[in-house]
Amino acid sequence: MTCLLVRRLMRTERMKMSNNKDAIIGDEMKPRKLMVLVSSSPYSEYLILWTHDLASRLRIPWIALYVENSNVLSEKARSQLTLNLNLASELKAEIVSTTNEDIVNGAIEVAEQRNITSIVVGKSKHMLFANFIKGGSLSERLSKKKGDLEIFLVAPAGKTKKYYNYLAGYSYQPLIISYITAFSSVIGITLINFMLVSFIGYWTIALIYLLFVSIFTLFNTNYVVVLPTAAISGLLWNFLFIPPLYTFNIGKIEDALMFVMYLIIALIIATLNSKLRAKEKMLRSREKRISALFQLSNEMEEAEGFDEILNTGIRYISEYFNLKIALFLMNEKGKLVHKAHSASNLKPERSDYKNACLFLSQDKTRIPLSTFTQKQQKYFFPLITPTKVMGIFVAKINKENKFTLEQEIFLRNIIHQFTVILEREMLAIINRKNVLLAESEKLYNILLSSVSHELRTPLTTITGSATSLMDEKVDSNTRTRKSLIVEIKKASDRLNRLVSNFLDMSRLEAGMLKLHRQLYNIHEVIDFIINKLKDELVNHRTIIKVEKNIPLVSIDFSLFEQALTNIIYNAIVHTPMGTIITITSSFNKGNVYLEISDNGPGLREQDIPFIFNRFKRGSKSLHSGIGIGLAICKGIVEAHNGKISAGNNKNRGAFFCITLPTQNNNFNKKVEDKNG
Repeated sequence: MTCLLVRRLMRTERMKMSNNKDAIIGDEMKPRKLMVLVSSSPYSEYLILWTHDLASRLRIPWIALYVENSNVLSEKARSQLTLNLNLASELKAEIVSTTNEDIVNGAIEVAEQRNITSIVVGKSKHMLFANFIKGGSLSERLSKKKGDLEIFLVAPAGKTKKYYNYLAGYSYQPLIISYITAFSSVIGITLINFMLVSFIGYWTIALIYLLFVSIFTLFNTNYVVVLPTAAISGLLWNFLFIPPLYTFNIGKIEDALMFVMYLIIALIIATLNSKLRAKEKMLRSREKRISALFQLSNEMEEAEGFDEILNTGIRYISEYFNLKIALFLMNEKGKLVHKAHSASNLKPERSDYKNACLFLSQDKTRIPLSTFTQKQQKYFFPLITPTKVMGIFVAKINKENKFTLEQEIFLRNIIHQFTVILEREMLAIINRKNVLLAESEKLYNILLSSVSHELRTPLTTITGSATSLMDEKVDSNTRTRKSLIVEIKKASDRLNRLVSNFLDMSRLEAGMLKLHRQLYNIHEVIDFIINKLKDELVNHRTIIKVEKNIPLVSIDFSLFEQALTNIIYNAIVHTPMGTIITITSSFNKGNVYLEISDNGPGLREQDIPFIFNRFKRGSKSLHSGIGIGLAICKGIVEAHNGKISAGNNKNRGAFFCITLPTQNNNFNKKVEDKNG
């Protein structure tokens, strides 16, 4: 049957294409899309398999639609419906749920929203009376309301039960309660009318009954209850109040006309109010769902990090659905972690982990949307992405609140949204790791290239000078030998400075830089560095300006000395001979300011914002280097809770300013008082 139908469909499409070539060229063909209507009937399984087979052959997408109404399903019917929806999910259908009292209106509404071209429905043979009351079979009503839809009528193949009792799929308890409430209300309003009839007359009693029907339909939207209530109220008015009493005969023509009009108006009011209330209930439910999804998306967007997203999602789902949740995640090897995530608010039992593993042990492409354990009252929802399974939710139902099928389907949508956000965050984490790896590899290549070049110069100098010292002629020449020893010393100092910078940069990157603070006089520190660099400062003029009464500073001498040495050495190598290097120290408002300036060519404006970055060198720098000296200075100064900045002087040259907070508060107060 399926193959024959597919061949007919393909033949029809070819005929359309051959007969309307000119129209097709000017207008794109509408893409085909299938939708199957799913219910709690066991026959829905056959419809789902049939639709999947047809969609696979035609290579078109398909949807499984469940239209929910006010009728309450029995436990058996609900279980069958869940199995049907799980089967559709396993077969890669898009699961859609909507709320509507009329299945035809619900199906047409979804078909218009999703651009459905074809609908698959079951063929009913044994519900003639019900179809007559509703105005035709399901397929006939679909064709009348939406003529451009293709309707596929499918009957189960082979021997099947001759009759399926659809009413057996519904729970009678809510319906019985509604009937008892309705009849009790009718009896109550009738007793009131008995007391009023002698004062207001039997015609006015009809208005009271009509008011009762209008009010009753505001609280009950089920046609099966509302329409009999309206009819019974009319019959009671006729039997108890219209003369002759206690018979259904009506003596006057005007009373008969009044009775007929009452029945018509009461039934119309009951029908319209029921539809209005059902529509209002549907819109309210839809608005609540949309609002919940929007709120979840907003809270997820504000969450930062994988764990915070998990905490936010679990907290939101638990509060909204009144559930206790345990979350088991997959590890890198694709196995379920035995311990529940810390964000869980449900302490899982041993059987929960076993059931979760059993649930996920199936083929990864055919994992159901959910499963339910009746004994423990727990749901298992997998976190499925197009590429993998991320974990599984274990949700425990609160026995005080019934968990409806509508809530279950909506919870699936919430969990799907939650899974998409989790997957996006995981992909972002992986992307950040890849960026860091790429940046690290880039920095490694830069560092390797720079180090190779920088180390070659001092090593070449040391090797050449040492080789020359081995020559007998040089050995006998005291002046030449001394000059070579000086070159070896300079090259060794430079090599030592490079190695120290590498080690300090490594410690800064690893966060392992520890300070050994002591109080020092800033003037003594400057003098020590100037004396250390006296050979490099031979061709430069140095001016030192230190204010009196500057308090002691708490620093790690070796580290701070290295930072200050790097700045002064940087000024030496990047300025021409004869340049004046000025070192100024001052104190103001609890801070010691140390400024190193020169009257050289200065810094390029485009280099200033990035001058303290790693491996950043001046765009016009003629001096070799790897660009980590100033980055180390910044790290050391900030480790002392200080600040460092750079810029150009107003007249000429560059400056570097270091700000250090002082620790000796009493001494600082005396200095500030003395300075006014």
